[in-house]
Amino acid sequence: MEAHILERAAVVEVGSFYSKVGFAGESGPRHIVRTPPSLEGQSGHHKFLRRLFFNLLQVNPGDTPVFLVEGLLTTDRTRDNVLEGLLGELAVPSVTPIPHSLAAVHAAGLDAALVIDIGYMDATAIAVVDGAPLYHTIQASRSAAKLVGEHIQAVNPDLPGEMVHDVQAMFCKVALTPEPGALPEQDEATVQLRQHSVQLGRIQTSAAELMFDSSLTDSDSVPELVLKSLLLAPREARPGLASKLILSGGGAMIPGFEARLLAELERLVLEDPRFERLRGVAVGNSKQLFGCSAVIFEPNCVGWGGASILASVKGITWAQCGRVSRDNYTAARAQDGSIPRSLVPGWNHLHHANLMEEEATPVTQTHKPSRWQVA
Repeated sequence: MEAHILERAAVVEVGSFYSKVGFAGESGPRHIVRTPPSLEGQSGHHKFLRRLFFNLLQVNPGDTPVFLVEGLLTTDRTRDNVLEGLLGELAVPSVTPIPHSLAAVHAAGLDAALVIDIGYMDATAIAVVDGAPLYHTIQASRSAAKLVGEHIQAVNPDLPGEMVHDVQAMFCKVALTPEPGALPEQDEATVQLRQHSVQLGRIQTSAAELMFDSSLTDSDSVPELVLKSLLLAPREARPGLASKLILSGGGAMIPGFEARLLAELERLVLEDPRFERLRGVAVGNSKQLFGCSAVIFEPNCVGWGGASILASVKGITWAQCGRVSRDNYTAARAQDGSIPRSLVPGWNHLHHANLMEEEATPVTQTHKPSRWQVA
């Protein structure tokens, strides 16, 4: 019976721009759909989740346990709305939250790596050591896909908003060198796309440059995120983390992103005094300090793919990894409909209870932090 349930388990990842849904053990999501821009409140989440299960997966949610991939910057409100939709509205048997960073490491077949997620709204970096995300190493920035889209829209003000993402996916690329005018022959190039004229020469490489040059924006660049996160990691783990970078998120799929990132990391370590503590690590290694680990999944599906692998592994004690059953969720509901944070705590609630309650029980006594140990 347990094997049958695991085979039917659904893996759901609700992103800020795209959402992915499929079944555990499969090599890729069944469907990648646009997350509704107006996904606000419980009613919006419930409607969207019903579409995922009834229209796309076409399964009975009451018989389908769910593995939920959670991003680092997922808000408590969004998390609560999704859980209420799954456990309260659709009445799925259980929900098991899986951190995106941890899923990405398992997708690469590793137990330690530095995960770089270039999403739509934000870019994040976090170190994972021995299968445990080191949350004190989190670094976040606005240098993500949305910033690239805003530049495309500014250069082409008459371009419809729904076409901006298509232009980014079809034409943008990352230049290996940051010098301006690297492609002078394309400065005035334009293309016709769905009866709209797109000034390609002005955005082909300059749009993605916003993710690598912090002087063009009000936030850290992606290479700076990586190095700051690396400095917060344990000293003895830094060489291994630097050589095992995992790229995830749709923004990392821009052609030339990986090569430019590695080049910028090496340059900043040697030239920027903020990262001089990493220079000894670079000199002490006979090989290149930074390297990206190979992953069989596309970057935009790395988190979902790792969760699919984890959900199909036997021997994991899911009750110790944050799994919440429908019965426990219903029993813990208060009269006002709220759910205690200790039942389904996020990564930022693992060590602190409600400070407004003098006799509150610490969350660590009621919930064991995720370790994902395989027997």
